[in-house]
Amino acid sequence: MRRSDYPVVMDRTKLEKFEKDFTYDDKNLETPVRLRYPILEGKYNSENYNAAIQRMGGSDDWHKRMWWDKSDINVK
Repeated sequence: MRRSDYPVVMDRTKLEKFEKDFTYDDKNLETPVRLRYPILEGKYNSENYNAAIQRMGGSDDWHKRMWWDKSDINVK
């Protein structure tokens, strides 16, 4: 999907929010561009995990692009 931009991804900011039924741990509703590291990665591989987080600017943010990710995804 990311390579071909097909299918078109729906823009999360235009979707209805279900405040009473769903817990939002991310205030930024833009479409994520990468996966977060697994929760146990910091425990079992802390040295490399911390080094990777520092290279990304200090937080495991799934809106922060990977080094190879240059173009925007097709969102409507």
